[in-house]
Amino acid sequence: MSRKIFTLAFLFMACIALAEGQLQAIPASDDLYLDLGTGTVCNTVVLRCELVNKTITALPVMQFNLSGENLSEDGIAILALKSVLVERRGGEQTGMASLTSTHSWSENATPSELEEVFHPIMTSLREGFGSMEDVEALHLDRRDEEGVFAFDVTRAVHNATAERISFVLVPINEADYRVAFRSRETGSGPALLLIEPFAPTDDGLQLEGVNVNQSDDVSVATAETSLIEA
Repeated sequence: MSRKIFTLAFLFMACIALAEGQLQAIPASDDLYLDLGTGTVCNTVVLRCELVNKTITALPVMQFNLSGENLSEDGIAILALKSVLVERRGGEQTGMASLTSTHSWSENATPSELEEVFHPIMTSLREGFGSMEDVEALHLDRRDEEGVFAFDVTRAVHNATAERISFVLVPINEADYRVAFRSRETGSGPALLLIEPFAPTDDGLQLEGVNVNQSDDVSVATAETSLIEA
């Protein structure tokens, strides 16, 4: 229940931020997935994230250009992806972890160059990750249907020292867990949402007490569509 309330609150705030021009959506500049079973890097219209027989078999990686962006100290950064397939077996609650990754890559590089760049990641995560200290954000889910996966990556964006930042998603479950996301080639791929805090106004929107005199009839479906298509 608490997760549902948080999601609704986040979507509501994002809709207001989008309307007020306080939300900026940065589309992924590069994305692909790592096939740990074959040790290859794949660039297709989907980004696979899979755990089979307690072994990670596929990891999606995405990169964003932060050049010219300046998220304030109080700003929030959300990594959002639209799933097109969700399958899981066992475990009442599945999850997915977001980790920062090397930014020294481009999907236009040759397959051999990409495999060289991501070889350390594929090697270290093939049997799962061992330390939660490297995790930037977690997405916990009890659903089997498609939807928006959102990760709070504010710390990673604030700590970024380069113009580009990359994230890799790792599946977490006691049994099989498969998710396929839309890649940037579909036109509705991963997005990095930069949200700035609201400024107090006299029209009923206040920071403290969350007093909103505007209409409370906010459509979650509309909110999710706005986040992905923005």
